[in-house]
Amino acid sequence: MSARTGRVPPRERPSAPGRDGLLSASEDGTRGRSGGPRDDAATRRAGPDRASLQDRLKEGRELVVQVVREAFGGKGPRVTCFITLPGRYLVYAPQAPFRGVSRRIHDPEERQRLRDILTALPEMPGGFIVRTNGEGAPPSAFEADARFLVNAWRAIDGNIARSSSRRPSSTPISICSCARCATPPERR
Repeated sequence: MSARTGRVPPRERPSAPGRDGLLSASEDGTRGRSGGPRDDAATRRAGPDRASLQDRLKEGRELVVQVVREAFGGKGPRVTCFITLPGRYLVYAPQAPFRGVSRRIHDPEERQRLRDILTALPEMPGGFIVRTNGEGAPPSAFEADARFLVNAWRAIDGNIARSSSRRPSSTPISICSCARCATPPERR
């Protein structure tokens, strides 16, 4: 989903009911050196070298987001800038360079076999995580799944580029959903 940022409040506030999606301030669309989300303690703390939220995220900026939790009750959906596409045996993370195996696969021999399969995959952009469904699957199934997911992402990315160049998105997201932010502009 492509979305435009709504009002960026001066500081984070707890989530409250609202229709806008909630994007955590730690996931403001900027990325760390690895290309993945920045989630270490040093980047979460506001320090003298860290820009304020208003400087990092301006109202009207277009972001590509994925809904990670649907709206329920009075709360809006939770969105993230860290996009992932699940396949049959792999999860594809187009913005991250890592390759790994699900923590739920406990057998050390199977984990090593899956790591070897991942390293043998052709060089492709992005990262992959082997799902638990991948236990015992043949190497050819992983390669087919990886190619499918990369091609699916290319199609999605192309659609995003075409749609954002043709018309602006009308789906706002908020960094916070305090009572003022959650109230639609027409009802303020």
